Amino acid sequence: MRRALPVMAAAVAAGMSAVGVAWAAGLTVTAQKLTAGSAAVPGFYPVSVATTNVTGGTRGLAETGDILTVVFSPGLNPATLCSSWPSRNQKVKGTVAINDNAGSTGNDTLTVGAINGSACGGTFTFGTVDLGSAGYVTGGSVSFTNSTITLSSPMGSPATLVITLGSASGTGTPTRVTSGNPAIYTPATAIQNTSGVSIGANTSSTPITSVVQF
Repeated sequence: MRRALPVMAAAVAAGMSAVGVAWAAGLTVTAQKLTAGSAAVPGFYPVSVATTNVTGGTRGLAETGDILTVVFSPGLNPATLCSSWPSRNQKVKGTVAINDNAGSTGNDTLTVGAINGSACGGTFTFGTVDLGSAGYVTGGSVSFTNSTITLSSPMGSPATLVITLGSASGTGTPTRVTSGNPAIYTPATAIQNTSGVSIGANTSSTPITSVVQF
């Protein structure tokens, strides 16, 4: 790095050095591409999205214990994810679905469905993750019931949402992917920060080297 650039510093501080962030204007930004004055940092956005394979699991196969992690820029209002989350550190259980070929390009997508019991009024506001391949489920969608959704949101720091997949059921069958494309998280526009700023059309993707999820 030849010199410290204001926008570069902001991006690195937000943890975007290894992931793409598409801001509302449609510009996909990585820290490697930023130059002075190249972009204005939005008020609120998803910093990163990543998947993790459960210990002892099969790489590329969505299964119980696999994890999806989304990091939001500082100031997330937890109640805009779940109406019964007034504070910053919360946990609920619910159903996470991998939807067969539901993406705009035919890829499988991941969404959050019904929440167990009365928490969140039964509904969790999340958005959609395009998993970068049409091969994660075949023959229909797969629901992962009793999935755990945990939020850690320290004051003044980025908020981390961790989704751990529960038990698989449904008409479809999880199948292994050995090659694909990075996943792209498109948040629900209803998600806001504590100042009432919407996350808008800002998106985030896994690193370009992360072509297989889970």
